[in-house]
Amino acid sequence: MGTFVHLAESIKQNVKVPVIAVGRINTPEIAEAVLTEGRADLIAIGRQLLTDPEWPNKVKKGHADKIIPCESCNTCFRPLLSSKWRPGNQICKVNERAGREIDVPLS
Repeated sequence: MGTFVHLAESIKQNVKVPVIAVGRINTPEIAEAVLTEGRADLIAIGRQLLTDPEWPNKVKKGHADKIIPCESCNTCFRPLLSSKWRPGNQICKVNERAGREIDVPLS
């Protein structure tokens, strides 16, 4: 977790602009720790939002126990690396709706 936070921390020590940390920041506890420890000014969340687009709302409402975790399987990166991917193909192993929101209704 927090794969690249150490890089953000190093950059933050050498610049006077806000620095964003990224890299497997999947839980609110990790995000909060990075911020309170002063290792970064902002948190970027990518794959975790593909898995659970409601992550920010669940955190805000105190429902972290209901967060669906990203498995970091890189299924979402395969479309970027393959010419075989087509619109409508599933892009997240955990969230079948990711990238297909129009075609797959909410349960």
